[in-house]
Amino acid sequence: MEKTIVTTCALDCPDNCGMLAEVKDGRIIRLKGNPEHGHTKGFLCQKGYKYLNRVYSSNRILSPLKRSNDGWKRISWDEALNTIAEKIRFFLEVYGNGSIMHFQRSASWGASKHLVRRLFNLMGGVTGTKGSLCAGSVMAAQQSDMGARLGNDPEDVLNSKVIIIWGRDPAKSSIHYLPILKRAHQKGARLILIDPVRTKTASICDEHIALYPGSDGHLAIGMAKKILEMGLIDSSFVKDYALGYEKYVSLVSSFYMKEISERCRLEPKEIERLALTYAENKPASILLGYGINKWVHSPEMIRLIDALGAITGNIGRSGGGINHGFQTRRLFDLKVLAPVAARYRREIPEPVLGQGILDAADPSIRMIWINGSNPVVSCPNSYKVIRALKSLDFIVVVDHFMTDTADLAHIFLPTTTFLEEEDIVVSWGHNWIGPVNEVIEP
Repeated sequence: MEKTIVTTCALDCPDNCGMLAEVKDGRIIRLKGNPEHGHTKGFLCQKGYKYLNRVYSSNRILSPLKRSNDGWKRISWDEALNTIAEKIRFFLEVYGNGSIMHFQRSASWGASKHLVRRLFNLMGGVTGTKGSLCAGSVMAAQQSDMGARLGNDPEDVLNSKVIIIWGRDPAKSSIHYLPILKRAHQKGARLILIDPVRTKTASICDEHIALYPGSDGHLAIGMAKKILEMGLIDSSFVKDYALGYEKYVSLVSSFYMKEISERCRLEPKEIERLALTYAENKPASILLGYGINKWVHSPEMIRLIDALGAITGNIGRSGGGINHGFQTRRLFDLKVLAPVAARYRREIPEPVLGQGILDAADPSIRMIWINGSNPVVSCPNSYKVIRALKSLDFIVVVDHFMTDTADLAHIFLPTTTFLEEEDIVVSWGHNWIGPVNEVIEP
């Protein structure tokens, strides 16, 4: 007997595709796009089409494991959970809440995954993390500038006269944005790519500006100089909504175009032409990517780009904006995570996880629970992370496979894929809420 079940890809991706899973005799035989999904409209990326290779992989671990002197030993769920509960109780009573750490990242955007945080909050709080390995720079910048990272809906670029794709390669990172950009182009919008590398996205753009890596802030200052010089400021917006404008003008004026040109490795005329194109053709949208996020001064560079939207009055209007993405928890009632129950609070910055664990004192960290992440691979300084994890008394890892991190665990807990669970997904790249339905039994 065959049936088709509607679901949604829950992977960490701005597209979170609508999916149709075809099932025969309790086994998924095919995944395809759901043509009724408002954003992804019927096609998947290669990861989506091939996700069955993960679900049915012979390397996938399906039972709890416990480390012994002879290696990994398969155990029951009761033994696994009882062992973990006893360890948690021991560390809480003897060393205190801070001796336990929880590390969670975004392997899945399923809403239920946040309930792990509820568990540790209801214990009274444990050592957690702060900062980001991903979008922390743009979140910090746009939080400072606008109060939140709230982009325009993807299809809003259909109202734009100019679209600047800055440090982003949607041809690879958000393929369902491409048809929208092409439609905007057909309607007359000018597409400009700013990227040190000529990516695949350049093929759909009218112009590619290959600035020197890390010079994005200087390019934004150079554009602002020209906009100020030509009097293309939206005075009403600046008067009503901009704080610190005089200091900003002073900062921009302190740079010479020759210096900016040399930093960006771009001719002054190229910078000036870009500035005029952006300022004289409103509404103009800037689509930010992750290319800017990884520099030491990323937040400052992003704030300088935000300022371009402010001085030209392109913020808060259809077809405009400085768009990066959305907060995934913007539609949730976060009280369900029981934050008020967490009386204890200590946080270690994610980019220095290894050193942070080693330096933790009063109390030192004795146990860590890791889910939705492989920090040995994803966090900087893998050797330091390994050293830190090896210093702990007890490690629990929740995953599908024996990863580099799981290899250091004392207890391994297998978990479902999104095709074996019921959940809901709120995307950080569009405004469609996706149902996650159980396609097969776990």
